[in-house]
Amino acid sequence: MHKLLPYIFTLLVLGTLATTATNGGTPSNAISLGESLLQAEHHTARRHQKNSQSGISDRLSSPLPFYSSDTLQPAPVDTLRGETADEQFRALFIEAVRQRLLNNDAEALALIQQCQQLRPEAAEVFYLLYDYYNDRKDTPRALHNIRQACTLDTANVRYLQSLAQQLLRAQQYEECVPVIEKISQLLRTDTETLEVLYSLYKMLDNGEKALATLNRIEAIDGSKLDVTLYKMNLLEGMGRQQEAFEEMKKLIADHPYDYNLPVLAGNWLMGHDRQDEAYAYYTSVLNDEPFHEEALLALVDYYEETQQQQQADSLRERMLFSRKISNDTRSKLLNQHIIADMQQQRDSITTLAYAYRVVESDPTNVALRRQVAAYMQFKDMDSTLLQQQLDTILQLDPTDTWARVVTIQNTWPTGNYDKVVQLATEGTQYVPDEMAFYYFLGLAYYNRDDHDKALDALQRGTSQINENSEEEFVADFYAMMGDIYHEKHLDTKAFEAYDSCLQWKPDHISALNNYAYYLSQKGTDLDRAERMSRKTVDAEPDNAVYLDTYAWVLFCQKRYEEAATYMEKALANTNDTSGIYHEHAGDIYAMLGQTDKAVGHWQQALLMNPDNKLLKKKIKRRQYLTK
Repeated sequence: MHKLLPYIFTLLVLGTLATTATNGGTPSNAISLGESLLQAEHHTARRHQKNSQSGISDRLSSPLPFYSSDTLQPAPVDTLRGETADEQFRALFIEAVRQRLLNNDAEALALIQQCQQLRPEAAEVFYLLYDYYNDRKDTPRALHNIRQACTLDTANVRYLQSLAQQLLRAQQYEECVPVIEKISQLLRTDTETLEVLYSLYKMLDNGEKALATLNRIEAIDGSKLDVTLYKMNLLEGMGRQQEAFEEMKKLIADHPYDYNLPVLAGNWLMGHDRQDEAYAYYTSVLNDEPFHEEALLALVDYYEETQQQQQADSLRERMLFSRKISNDTRSKLLNQHIIADMQQQRDSITTLAYAYRVVESDPTNVALRRQVAAYMQFKDMDSTLLQQQLDTILQLDPTDTWARVVTIQNTWPTGNYDKVVQLATEGTQYVPDEMAFYYFLGLAYYNRDDHDKALDALQRGTSQINENSEEEFVADFYAMMGDIYHEKHLDTKAFEAYDSCLQWKPDHISALNNYAYYLSQKGTDLDRAERMSRKTVDAEPDNAVYLDTYAWVLFCQKRYEEAATYMEKALANTNDTSGIYHEHAGDIYAMLGQTDKAVGHWQQALLMNPDNKLLKKKIKRRQYLTK
């Protein structure tokens, strides 16, 4: 809890008080305390100081040794009554630290105040007060005490770091700068502190100081791309473009075998209308590395920007048909070609013929085939030809999720659920962490009326849920599981599944509707059922299914007038073929005492469901019955 206390204690025993002891105390006592502390440190864990600041202040924290309250034993009474002020101070301070570790803060504060009376200018006491108030989120007092500690001990890095953290939290950036500067002087080779300093100067729009800080970082770490880019950005912001480019030239000179750097230089020049110089950089790279992809792609852009379209097309085509170019780059180039054709409204047959020619040059290249298949799908071309491409992709790479999902989606409308089961099962084997395959597998089994296998597939799918899972997709899993559990008359599990669904997506409409209806059937938690059902009606006010559910929940709450209103809306928005809507309407009107109207609805329901014995009883007795 008290993350600063261990450092205070270490400082006290090994440093500050050992020095003080030479002025009247006993140095040997300080050393023995230090030895016992080091032994305790050997047997305890280390933890990291945490703070609420994100970004630059995160770099100010560092690990501290942790001590339990068992490490620090109470100071004997005779020690607390020490013969000298220094001995008494030492004993009181150690006891104050111990009480803080025991969370006895009132006792600790009283002891700290006694320490302050003995030594009003002891930096470590102000630091302990800072820790005390910082724990209580009392920022003004915490800030006051850490300022005092830093004033009294100007070379203590930990004090300065704590002060910097407080100033950053308080957004007092200008006051924070000299503190970070002081830390950087004490930790001369610590580039993380300099990064914080650079960020502060940048935030305060002090370009010259920010630039000087980056130069200090470079002097320690040597020239690096990220620092060079920061410097170039600063210099450009100050209108010193040529100086900015000189920084890039220095970086290239320092790393002569990194061919990406001249390409970056060329790109910078292109962005500043210096095309001829950019061309020289690109060609210098290609003279040494003829298939350097970034340089080739940059050269394509150069040709297009300088209105040399024929050269651009020729170079792009050479790259497309060259197996020395990576699959990823060739795929992107083919995609660019297809998009350009579509923008220019070229005939799709011509585009497809060109794409086929590219694929034929490298028939086992899955990335290229995927681009062709995606174009065919987008253009809604012949499904047989599309499936041929998809089948070939899956033969070459069974782990290709996109091709398998599209194949499943294309198979689904045919009702060939056996084929879907096969494709989805293989998907779970080749790509076991892809939830889509478990979903399709569960849905296919459900449509085959194999509920046990459907549940098994969905349960295995939920085991793949992680922090990156799409909320709506996960909710769909649980919603389907809830429906299946209900059909298996396992309502407790069904309701648990719906609860899980709504945790992921509180507005999952079908789950809200089904959950509400099933609760109303059981006559339990009707207030919650009404709230859930109301959400569905608000979302889709003309949906007969949701209107019927809401009317029935109101009926179960004995709100018959309202129920009748929503039931009439449901009937107006459906061509009821099951009879359930008219049966519900009859039940509602029966409870309103409108018997003739109720019987009329029941009779209509019976026409659609002539074997319903309960309906016949209701009509015969002219009253609402449950069995």
